[in-house]
Amino acid sequence: MSDLLWVIELAGAMLVWVRTRGSSRRQQQAGWLMAAGLVLGALPDALEVMRGRSFFAALFESWQAFDSSALSLAGLLSLLLGIARLTTAPGRTDNSDAKFHSLANVAADAIITIDEHGTIQSFNLCAERMFGRSAESMIGQKLHPIIPERYRRLHDDGVSRVSRSGETPFDGETREFHALRKDGSEFPIELTVASWFGEDRRLSFIGIIRDITERKRLEAELRQLATTDPLTGILNRRRFTELTTQEIHRAHRLRHPLTLIMLDIDWFKRINDAFGHTVGDRVIQSLASACASELREIDILGRLGGEEFAVVLPELGASGSLEVAERLRQKVEGLQITLNDGRIVRFTCSLGVAVLKDTDQSPDTLLVRADNALYRAKRDGRNCVRAASDS
Repeated sequence: MSDLLWVIELAGAMLVWVRTRGSSRRQQQAGWLMAAGLVLGALPDALEVMRGRSFFAALFESWQAFDSSALSLAGLLSLLLGIARLTTAPGRTDNSDAKFHSLANVAADAIITIDEHGTIQSFNLCAERMFGRSAESMIGQKLHPIIPERYRRLHDDGVSRVSRSGETPFDGETREFHALRKDGSEFPIELTVASWFGEDRRLSFIGIIRDITERKRLEAELRQLATTDPLTGILNRRRFTELTTQEIHRAHRLRHPLTLIMLDIDWFKRINDAFGHTVGDRVIQSLASACASELREIDILGRLGGEEFAVVLPELGASGSLEVAERLRQKVEGLQITLNDGRIVRFTCSLGVAVLKDTDQSPDTLLVRADNALYRAKRDGRNCVRAASDS
């Protein structure tokens, strides 16, 4: 079906162009816009169909760099603008207006048109579903009911400014905003706006609105996966290193203290061997939760790997950080995990503390000194805190 669809769209573009060649300048402009819209709409389908065919393989690979969603939005906007120009052309028939509304009502995106005063002229079916409001209740009204209150003044000022100057600051561009449903809930949208002048030189605007709630949810999930440890929910090593680097630079710039603590669960392999990896995971989760509960909001807690964790304490020097480390040690020492058979698992941790030096420009050297202090804590019997020799 997609093989046929893109051919029909391209053929339609040619037909529109041919039919409007000998017409008035305005109708020719409308024809060009409609033809461009059909071509842009056909490109994603055409390239998808050609995928895998040797002749078009390189062409398809370069297509991967483009956003087909944005291209289809641009195509729809161009097509609608072309029809809108026809609806305002001299000698037009009501059939042109009907075509515009028919196309708008089968579109998968919300399409709204307003006049130069910001009054709604059309409100398609998708807009009704998206905002929970009927076209009958919206046409002739301002856009305020679907704009969050904090943005309304900005919108009104923008419409007034554009009406006076005749220039839209992002005509044809796609930008992200928030919109408002009838139930009062906000949701993220992608908005593409264009404007045109009618024969009476009155300015009108058309907006194509796409609900991007699902896309934003997926983006948030990807960010979560990229920055957090899946077992404990705290920062993973990569994100911990990024934030620690930022804090080191800030501490050097402001000449403020900063300390790093490394902690490691004692005899963790024995726990895994005796009780299994499921219990071992519970031990790791319990330690992460306990540490998080003892730290400040500005502190940075991350899992470096296995049973090894690290904490960055901004604005704390040697004495203050040693107190925090001891508090963490005592907190972990008091933890216990009760198994299904009634057995209780207790565990401890060892900690190494290193204070930021002028020569520390990255987390690496700080981690090495804290790790050396941690090794001394292990060597001195475990379940204790040791500071780096230069701290």
